Amino acid sequence: LSWHVALSALALGDTARAWQVYEQQVQPGGAWGPPLNVATDAPAFLWRAELAGEKRNLAHWHRLRDYTDKAFPKSGIGFVDVHRALTRAATANGMGIAEFVAELEEIAPRSPMGTVVPQLARGFAAYEAGDWPQAIAVLQPALAQTVRIGGSRAQRDLVLGTLIAAYLRSGQSGAARQLIQAQEDRSPRLSVQGLN
Repeated sequence: LSWHVALSALALGDTARAWQVYEQQVQPGGAWGPPLNVATDAPAFLWRAELAGEKRNLAHWHRLRDYTDKAFPKSGIGFVDVHRALTRAATANGMGIAEFVAELEEIAPRSPMGTVVPQLARGFAAYEAGDWPQAIAVLQPALAQTVRIGGSRAQRDLVLGTLIAAYLRSGQSGAARQLIQAQEDRSPRLSVQGLN
């Protein structure tokens, strides 16, 4: 539940509390949960914190990439792989993410998740590179397929938040608002800088 506490604090603007919970109960070395939870919750928090306007903390990202690479040295668990893609995108400066996407594409035909995992990885890489049109082109069609990666809706909202941020950063605030309106049956849990 610590991840949810951290996200709630972030959504309420209590960033000091959000970071305190992250550092004491979510990140590697602070969390007591299994590696799968640490490898998914920690990058999801860091990415969403940045979407909300927090400055990137490279030390957190590098620690997390080392942890996920050690805990999950091979791809094949789609939910983890999507989050490993975040750590690759955030730490690689464009290097290494292409090889990771290629690895995901290679195993996609044998995966019950199909191509959505490498598609999301490509979308996150495009977003990280500041290629908003490409991020939108890749993430928009993948949005309906995110249920295939597993996890809760709160966890899959990471993709929705990234897509909204890409629309906003490309100057398409109308498209961002339409996307939000299409999700009206859902309670808003997203903190994206520039949304309000």
